[in-house]
Amino acid sequence: MRTRIIVFSLLMTGWLGHSRADDPLITGSISGRVVTIDGKPIPRAAVWCQDRQDVLLKTESDEQGRFQLGPIAVFKKTPTLTYPNRLTVWAETSELARDRIDQVAIFPGKTHDIGDLTLGAGTEITGRAVDQNGKPLTGASITIESHRYILGHTIDTNGPDWKLTTGADGVFATPPLPAGSVTIQLKASGRASTTTRKHVDARLGRVELGDLTLEPEVATAGIVVDKKSGKGVPEVSVFADYGYANAVTTDTEGRFQLKGLGGDAKTITLNSKSHFAPQPLPIEGDRLNLKLPIQQAFQIKGKVVDAETGELIDIAHAQLCQVRKGLDGATVLQG
Repeated sequence: MRTRIIVFSLLMTGWLGHSRADDPLITGSISGRVVTIDGKPIPRAAVWCQDRQDVLLKTESDEQGRFQLGPIAVFKKTPTLTYPNRLTVWAETSELARDRIDQVAIFPGKTHDIGDLTLGAGTEITGRAVDQNGKPLTGASITIESHRYILGHTIDTNGPDWKLTTGADGVFATPPLPAGSVTIQLKASGRASTTTRKHVDARLGRVELGDLTLEPEVATAGIVVDKKSGKGVPEVSVFADYGYANAVTTDTEGRFQLKGLGGDAKTITLNSKSHFAPQPLPIEGDRLNLKLPIQQAFQIKGKVVDAETGELIDIAHAQLCQVRKGLDGATVLQG
């Protein structure tokens, strides 16, 4: 038996995966019918399919509620814990909450009929965006995310986010939302963004949030520097507290400016391909001249060779692991 020695090169902060560009494709279609809870067909419902968070194809149901998506090309890999060739099919209307059918398989050269996709009532959430004096904010942008629980502590999204804008009176109203945990974020120019969360289900029907106040933003800027050299580090992702969706990237000199923060922002998180910060850094001192140190990432460099011939070997996947011994003396790889 020939033995192979694997020596690989990667940053300590991540791992290298197999490139999807090298995977073969399979092509097939999906059909079905969108109906109400009493079985009546729903015409002109929006229907789409997703591969994880990527929307692959959209269509609309016909007068009989029928739809067809395809042909759809998806990647086919060797068996793993997930099934990349299985999709989620969603449907929604302006009057009924979106719903889905999970784990829809694509069969090469065939149309997979998934039967009825049933839509029911949802929950509409309304509110009003105002400034610190209670005056309505026109044109405030609103992003609504909805998540559902899987196996108690695991969550997944209820499809793509909704994007809204407040009117002249500052009022907004969501479309019917499916059951789950809803996060509503409001933003306006020169204002600190605000976020509110609600758990909704079809029994609620309508939820009134009342006035949501957006305080004036507090300017926050600074520079990210290499901990050893003190030089600015470019291309570092920077965000405050849990605002990862509002992250900015440092410029060629390592400088950044964060918008939409209030005076209660406490920490800044840094992410980089070349450097790392072990934990979030506190926001202290002059918020216009923050100096945030970040450590250069370690590298493991090497190559993969045949143990007997010394010839280089092409590998499709390399992953950084921790090696430990179990109680029975067996070697265990973690990571």
